[in-house]
This record gives sequence, structure tokens and C-alpha cells, in this order.
Amino acid sequence: MKKVSLKEILDTILDWKVQAISEHNDGRVKQHYLSLLKDVNHASHWPVPRAPPGDAFWDPGLARDEEFGF
Repeated sequence: MKKVSLKEILDTILDWKVQAISEHNDGRVKQHYLSLLKDVNHASHWPVPRAPPGDAFWDPGLARDEEFGF
């Protein structure tokens, strides 16, 4: 499997955003890019893990980090 850099991923998402609002694209093309962006948004919002019962020192790490919205 080819490794993809974070920059390549973010560049692709930015391109999709541009295509989704471009006046040069018709409604069907815009809808396609909006659908891709919706899929990315949905995949990036994982459920917050629950603390195991009786574990007072459990740390969810970034799962509850408000700065990054996880």
C-alpha cells in the first residue's frame, strides 16, 4: 500500500472544497465533491471512548481534546 503524506491528504480535501463551490461545475459535480467532504467529516468524528468500569485513572487522551474537536 502506498503511504500518503498528511500534506497530500489536506491538499486533496482543499481541492474538493474548491470544486464543491466552483461556479464552473454543475450541480451534479458539486454534489459529488460535497458528498466526498461529508464522508471525510463523518469518518473524522469517532465516538468518544468510555472509561472501563472501576478505572478512576483512565485517560482518553486526545479523544476528549477540545482544541482538536475529537
